[in-house]
Amino acid sequence: MKFQRYFWLVLFLAAAQAASAQRTLEEQINVVRAYRPILADAVKIKKNPELSDTSQVRPQLEYLVTDEKLSDNSNPGPVPAKQPRAVTSHYAPYLYGKAGAGNLGGVLAEIYFNNKQDENNQYGLFLQHHSAKGDLDYQQYGRTALGGFGKFNVGSRASVNVSAAYRQRGNRIASITPVTNPDPLDPILEGDDTSTIKQRFNLLEGEVEIANLRTTSSDFVYGLKLGGYTLSDEFESKENNFYLTGLVGKQFGTFSINLAGNIDMTNLDFASTADTQAFSVKNPVYRFQPYLLFKNGSITFKGGINLVGISDENAFQGIDKKLFLFPDISVDFQLIPEYLALFGGVSGDVVKNTIREFSEENSYMRQFGKLTNSREKYNVFAGIRGSFSSSVGFKAQFEYANVDYQNFIINDTLNRREFEIYNAGENGKRTTVNAELNVRYSEAFRMNLGLWSYKYEDDFILRAWNVPTLKLYISPTYNYRDKLFLTANLFYVGERNAYLGTSGAAGSTYQVLDPYTDLNFGASYKINTNFGVFLNANNVLNKQYEQYLNYRTIGFNMVGGLTFTL
Repeated sequence: MKFQRYFWLVLFLAAAQAASAQRTLEEQINVVRAYRPILADAVKIKKNPELSDTSQVRPQLEYLVTDEKLSDNSNPGPVPAKQPRAVTSHYAPYLYGKAGAGNLGGVLAEIYFNNKQDENNQYGLFLQHHSAKGDLDYQQYGRTALGGFGKFNVGSRASVNVSAAYRQRGNRIASITPVTNPDPLDPILEGDDTSTIKQRFNLLEGEVEIANLRTTSSDFVYGLKLGGYTLSDEFESKENNFYLTGLVGKQFGTFSINLAGNIDMTNLDFASTADTQAFSVKNPVYRFQPYLLFKNGSITFKGGINLVGISDENAFQGIDKKLFLFPDISVDFQLIPEYLALFGGVSGDVVKNTIREFSEENSYMRQFGKLTNSREKYNVFAGIRGSFSSSVGFKAQFEYANVDYQNFIINDTLNRREFEIYNAGENGKRTTVNAELNVRYSEAFRMNLGLWSYKYEDDFILRAWNVPTLKLYISPTYNYRDKLFLTANLFYVGERNAYLGTSGAAGSTYQVLDPYTDLNFGASYKINTNFGVFLNANNVLNKQYEQYLNYRTIGFNMVGGLTFTL
């Protein structure tokens, strides 16, 4: 799409460079300021709240996000770490633009517009384009996004939130014809024929939400959300989704009675492969979630059920039931108010696995025909969270779940340079540990640290394919007098197991991918109110590791350029 036709602002965009090739960095918020991203960056927040959101005070539309470079969605539960309290204000410009160039042939261009922080009506537009190319032909990717969002008050009792966006993600899939070794199952080697096939995902999405402006004194709450998306790729795979979510609640002193419901309809068209013909599947999921909420002093208790229905077409293999009943129970106890809280609960659900989700995990994917839903029969979680002071927040959480038919990403056993879905069996055991620490040493220096550990056991599979057992990250930021902003991101990803197929009585064969460490730096300097300069250095250690088997990441790269605001 030629965006110049729609936005004269594109004239400000110059040829530039891209961020690192690994997925975790491609999707980062590329604003090098400590807790000061621009208003329109709100479009990057996943704005689908949990259906069971039981907050007594409806949060306002949030436009501020932190400079988290490792946004891997690894937090398994709904309870975030307690963030340090901010004590400074921020400036949100009407117009923000960014463009630069670097050592790899690519572009980096971003532009955002908003109406600033009007109390009643807030809206904005954005345009982004990132692309890069590595040393090998198949090391090419591009990311483009165009969209808008807004929040509008309807009278004094309700608000409407709207958003819409078009997003495109492109990658190169390596060819299946090696030169140095005729065996197509061997990894890509130097000297191989790296002629490529392009994979491109096109996504068009939109959402409208209306809800009353809840306050602590509200005795009646309601909300209605309508949205959907359409996704397609280069190989005729398509996914169309429509969802409708509603919530009503009535407060009776310390108790409230709430009723939530959800209709989630998805139609999938799978492309033909060497093994199968093209086919289509309907995947509807219906949820009915009544619950009671009790909040008194230091204790918040939720008790309810999650009744989930599916159709014959998306029924689970070997399970005749089409209607499932899950618990929805949680408790939060403020052991030391404002400083220390204990939480825990048990829940369950039918988890809808989608082309959208897995293509975002691995942009080289081409085959989705084995995609199925998962049944999370129960998920028990418990943890502790709080703050040592106004400057230190923490959270530690343990989760244990019993899951049927969990989906994993694996290499195609006939062509290991492509990827497909692997369905695990029934009664899989998943254990997750997550810990976060957020520290504000001063107004100038902040640091986020995180740990994520994962273990999966199943009677039918040997490993949790392509899932790391451990992730660590450290992300400090420094702000010198609102003129110089410095960031650093160090993260570690542990071993992953790549499935290679079966080998008779020996069972599954696999290859262990080495762990890797990635280090990134960023700096920006504000020349004056309207202009600034920036420099980002990614993969400083120049580790050309494989995030997925046969796909090596881009090595050291940097990008520098200009920013402007109005």
